[in-house]
Amino acid sequence: MLIVSSPDWDIIQLMSSPLLRTKLFVPANRPKLVSRPLLIGRLNQGLHTKLALISAPAGFGKTTLAADWLHAQEAHPSPSFVRAWLSLDADDNDPVRFLTYLIASLNHIQGMKTDIGTGALQMIQTPQPPPLETIISTVINEITLATEKIVLVLDDYHLIDALQVHESLNFLIENLPPQLHLVITTREDPPIHLARLRVGGQLNELRSLDLRFTIDETANFVNQVMGLNLSAADISALESRTEGWIAGLQMAAISMQGSQDVEGFIRSFTGSHRYILDYLIEEVLEHQPESLQTFMLQTAILDRLTGSLCDAVTGQENGRETLDALERANLFIVPLDTDRQWFRYHHLFSDLLKQRLSIAKPELVAKLHRKASLWYASHDFQRRSISHAMAGDDVEMAADLIEANGLTLIGRGAYIILQKWINCLPNELVLTRPYLCVYHAWASNYSHQLEAVEPYLNNALLALDALHLPEADELYKDIQGHIATLQAQDARRQHNNPLAIELLIKAVDRLNKSNTFVRTLAELNLGLAYLDEGKLVKSATAFRNAIASGRASENDLATMIAISHLVAVLILQGRLHDGEKLCKQTIQDQVNRHTVLPPTTCMIFLRLGYILAEWNDAAGYFENLSKCIILADQIGYYGVVKSVSQSMKWYQQLLAGQGKIFDFSSEVSIIVDRIFSLEIYGSDSVLEIQTVENYLVDDTYFEIFPGFTEIARSKKLAQQNKVPEALSLLAEVYESAQSVEGIGLMIEARSAEALIYQSQGEIDQAIEALEDALSLSQSEGYIRTYADRGEPMKQLLVEVANRGVMADYTLKLLSAFEPDVQQASKPISQSLVDPLSKRELEVLQLIAEGLSRQEIASQLVLSLNTVKTHARNIFSKLGVNSQMQAVRKARALGLLKLE
Repeated sequence: MLIVSSPDWDIIQLMSSPLLRTKLFVPANRPKLVSRPLLIGRLNQGLHTKLALISAPAGFGKTTLAADWLHAQEAHPSPSFVRAWLSLDADDNDPVRFLTYLIASLNHIQGMKTDIGTGALQMIQTPQPPPLETIISTVINEITLATEKIVLVLDDYHLIDALQVHESLNFLIENLPPQLHLVITTREDPPIHLARLRVGGQLNELRSLDLRFTIDETANFVNQVMGLNLSAADISALESRTEGWIAGLQMAAISMQGSQDVEGFIRSFTGSHRYILDYLIEEVLEHQPESLQTFMLQTAILDRLTGSLCDAVTGQENGRETLDALERANLFIVPLDTDRQWFRYHHLFSDLLKQRLSIAKPELVAKLHRKASLWYASHDFQRRSISHAMAGDDVEMAADLIEANGLTLIGRGAYIILQKWINCLPNELVLTRPYLCVYHAWASNYSHQLEAVEPYLNNALLALDALHLPEADELYKDIQGHIATLQAQDARRQHNNPLAIELLIKAVDRLNKSNTFVRTLAELNLGLAYLDEGKLVKSATAFRNAIASGRASENDLATMIAISHLVAVLILQGRLHDGEKLCKQTIQDQVNRHTVLPPTTCMIFLRLGYILAEWNDAAGYFENLSKCIILADQIGYYGVVKSVSQSMKWYQQLLAGQGKIFDFSSEVSIIVDRIFSLEIYGSDSVLEIQTVENYLVDDTYFEIFPGFTEIARSKKLAQQNKVPEALSLLAEVYESAQSVEGIGLMIEARSAEALIYQSQGEIDQAIEALEDALSLSQSEGYIRTYADRGEPMKQLLVEVANRGVMADYTLKLLSAFEPDVQQASKPISQSLVDPLSKRELEVLQLIAEGLSRQEIASQLVLSLNTVKTHARNIFSKLGVNSQMQAVRKARALGLLKLE
């Protein structure tokens, strides 16, 4: 049986999260704008650097300049680049949210020929995503494939204060490929390695002295844009008073419109920016109609404005018209999309409106936030709905919203902010709501704060008891199901599968039928626990239930994971055709439902490739595993790429010994070479990537599944002339596999038994055992399970064929043994880049005989560490990553003595 390394895809959940698309739009140009060709020229000249930093206090036109530059390039594409934009806000301090939006902005680029970030988005939206640097490494790798120059603007970065976000950005900048140029607009310098970039000539800086309006720009602004008719002397005085500060100029110009004493106004225009703003905001508001003043104050609590939202907050019905009027009057409002459906206030203007509202009508603030919360809730923006409820100090409303949306938020990876919200609620309130306690436990589980899980589960039980509900009550049962599922996950972490199974059966029985999120997790965990215990029938049932729950909740990723594991069970049950059918149906379903095949389909191509390999379909094997590598690379499954490519290289060598050539495609070769050279990103990132490999990849089911280790042990016993013990052990394996319908394992056990009998010269018994194996495998078309056992198996098959038993099948199997395969393979062993030493060959032979590392050390009179070093060298030289793969490859290359 050809072994292909199998990733252990863990229990992860992906749900599509509604993104605020307005955060990804380049702000639209205003009808009248002061052109700044010198600054745009400096931005163009700095495209060769990694980072353009536009850093200045509020009101210096940072965002306007960045947007104007991108619009200017769109009109006159020289130099040529494609653009991406991300408007940041305080919610983006959640590292999961930050990276989600950053990747979404790259995936939102118009005119790009290369997809960027699709796979990484799937990674990041799982409840237990890999390390942030690994996700960013995936994006960096995808950017390197782009043929276009990309400019990404991160606007208002000063709103970010989370250390994890700063570290992620720093990692991105340090490893930035030449295809990407980053632009940051901020009121203060971010805590990244600016000095290093500056010394290395990789930083293009624009600061307040660069951004302040010149005298000519001031004249253009006040007379052309604002429609004033000031004299040169007045313009000079105003420029001097404002020091070119654009926000101050704008507010002064608005105040002067209709003024009878312009000169007097300019003379009185003095003081610090803060006092100027306090004065001017009153001047601006007092010159507006009362209805407009009220509108601006009431909507100041919103960081995004659209007509219906404004109507909900103000209680009026003219939100859209008022926003249009504000834009026409140039009253500090910025459009956020090309359709001008969404706007925001100038940040400085918004801050001052909020301040005035809190002073003038403090009792109104909470009411406005509650109205905004209700609007966001009705439009499926859960996070903003909860944020406004919290800002309005309506803890009961916030608690209701968290209870209603907690699982959805966890499914979208927002467990950090969920914890923050729950921690902000009064503790006495949380302790009366069992769902809040349970959700905090889930969030703690997925943020790896495991010590907090059990205390919150205990709190959930106390809260549940306080409700005095009957045990048959649906809420009571559902909470019990949550608790059992989380406790089972802890039991599985401690490798206590019996306890996990007991808890998961309880969870599945008690969870609400509509709670498909947790039911999917429970059923998937149950399937894995049964699989670890070798209970194939029960495992298959649990995986089928998980597939049904996953589909009901539109949880594609969980469904794919369950299907992948179910196919593995079918293989262990010897049901290769059923496994092939399920794989092909799943792939076709994904093709029908998606324009681009989801990267998680890689696990299905892997399973299908394994089945085709067993049927000796080399072309199908290479085709499907190549697709697996391409898709796995898109979501950073580096361990999958490595292990699958190593298996393919081994198969290449085996086929080359038979005169058959299968080469990697150019696309697969590029991916494999890149993944195997990931140390270019630094030792720290390699360490993280290795961690992710451990998270995603384990030995194959077919090495760790109960029974296979006993088969290996039986070979060792036979080598030690303990044949009765070996045969007894194989009989136990056979009976145990038979009880769980593990036909695949039964075939392996009988085949091993046949070779042991043959080694003892007991040919009749060998033939009897082999005929039993053949009778089990004939209908499913097993081939490589026999062909990989080399010359001894070939001799037995010749004898079976001579006896006329299953003649067609045995002849088909014999045709898989090319003439003198062992001899043809020998030149390949000599062509290894680094041939095995004599001592390594001795260690390899003993590994093949089933000896442990300690037993090998004793037999060869070596230290245990020396044996381990030899084993690592053997794996490296053979290009394998497991003991079974090493033995199979060595046997195929003629490096082992015949058994």
